This record gives sequence, C-alpha cells and structure tokens, in this order.
Amino acid sequence: MELNSCMILIAHRGNYNSVQPNRENTLAYLHEAIGKGYDIEVDIRKTREGYILGHDYPVDKITQDQIQELSPYTWFHAKNYEALVSLIQEGHHVFAHDQDLWALTSRGIVWSHKHQNNPQGIVCMPDIITDQEIIRQALGVCHDRLDLVEDLLKVT
Repeated sequence: MELNSCMILIAHRGNYNSVQPNRENTLAYLHEAIGKGYDIEVDIRKTREGYILGHDYPVDKITQDQIQELSPYTWFHAKNYEALVSLIQEGHHVFAHDQDLWALTSRGIVWSHKHQNNPQGIVCMPDIITDQEIIRQALGVCHDRLDLVEDLLKVT
C-alpha cells in the first residue's frame, strides 16, 4: 500500500501520533514532528520581548533564527495581531482565526476547522470516523493523529 503523495500532513501543535499537552508547541516537539516528515502548525504570539509559542499560555520563547529554521515546514497560527502582521511582513506562512470556520492563509490557502468540506485547502482536526470523505478530498489535514490519517489515506 502507498500513501496519497499529494496530501499535506500537518502535525497539530507538533502532535502527530497522540495528544501530548505537555509537549505541544515546544521547539523540541516541533523538530521531532518535522523529523518524521510532517509539516507543523504552531501557535505563536508576539510580545515586547519577542515571539512566544503556546496555545492558551506561553510555552517556549522562539528567536528569529529559530523561526527562520522552522519556516519551510510551518503553518504559523498567529494568536495576536502583532504576530500576524510581523510574520506576514517577514514572509512566513501565517493565518489567524478564533471561532471562524474558515481562514485564508498568507499564501492564499483556505484553512478550515473540523467538519468543513475544503477540497482546495487544509482541514484542521476532522473526525477520523465521520469525516473520511472530507479528509480524502482535502489538499491537506492538520491533526493530532496523523498516523490514523495516513492509515485512512493508504491506497492499494
């Protein structure tokens, strides 16, 4: 069996085969997911002190050099306006949303949440059981369990 090679697989906050709340958005965990061959989605804020990784609270500081190193593999989820504007100006792939069903990334790709059909874009956190057709039709999937997504996408 081989995997559909056109599908973009994105490790949600670095999670790729299970939810690891204590490791999410940490530099080591993000590098681990990249090492496994995945893109990463990372939550990022900009403060007066610089950039900070973390979904609900600060987890790790990140330098400009580290951002640059991660950038080719990263879908930056800007958690505040300052991060959104700065990352766009710096040329990184970034998007922002809160409760929106869809967001447009800085590279023109539609990012959708949960059960939204999105054949031209990325579906974030679809249900592996009920959203199988949505997953198969998407350009990519952002998920905590990419191992299960890969199993679903295997073709004979």
